[in-house]
Amino acid sequence: MFFQPIFAIGDAVDEPLKNLLLERVAMEVLAQLNIGDRWVMARDFLGMVERRGQAETFDRQLMKTLISPQVATHCNGLIFVNISPRTVRAKSFLADVAHLMDTAGMARSRLVFELNERESLADLNLFDRFIEELHGFDFKFAIDQTTPGHWIFQHLRRHPVDYVKINADWLTNRSQIARDRAFIDSLLGLARALSVIIIAQEIQTPEQLSAVRAAGISWVQGPLFAQEMPLAELSPTDDEPTTETDTAT
Repeated sequence: MFFQPIFAIGDAVDEPLKNLLLERVAMEVLAQLNIGDRWVMARDFLGMVERRGQAETFDRQLMKTLISPQVATHCNGLIFVNISPRTVRAKSFLADVAHLMDTAGMARSRLVFELNERESLADLNLFDRFIEELHGFDFKFAIDQTTPGHWIFQHLRRHPVDYVKINADWLTNRSQIARDRAFIDSLLGLARALSVIIIAQEIQTPEQLSAVRAAGISWVQGPLFAQEMPLAELSPTDDEPTTETDTAT
């Protein structure tokens, strides 16, 4: 199990991208398996897990590993975790996770469940019930892998979404493709009106960061700021010093 920080950007000092004030506000959990001599990311094996009907079992084991005093100490702030759409059908999953959080002394409101945008639309009635129950347990909800289409607007219309994650390369295209620019501007305006926080992810280059800041997005995630890392390498603080790096000049 690896983690990648999510930061909130404060006002820039001097030049726009030279000295960024970063505050670590969350961690995303990145499930991995060690196969032979290499780590394999969850996205590369979850399809097989789901085809075998083991998605719920995998998600439950992930939550048992994640919810611990060690994680609570090293991951101040929110904790984002992806779950399979198939786990949404498990009647006791959220109640069992709530029990784990209470037992570990972790506030339930720190846990944010992420679901893929398109897969979440397979059964909207089922999804409605899941989101209602999720918020009833005081958990939060994020839509991941948002695409330039109409699906995200259906989610925002139907559900109390807390966070929306979009890839930085899509924002880079914003300045080049009129259709994408209009869509993104509409999404950002709607998100602000609904108090939904937009998170730009997969930021790898200063150009992508410039596009993110031009769009008015302040929550960021990606290799430009921090690589994924095991729990032992995380500092037990949610405050990061002013970042001054050659990659962001």
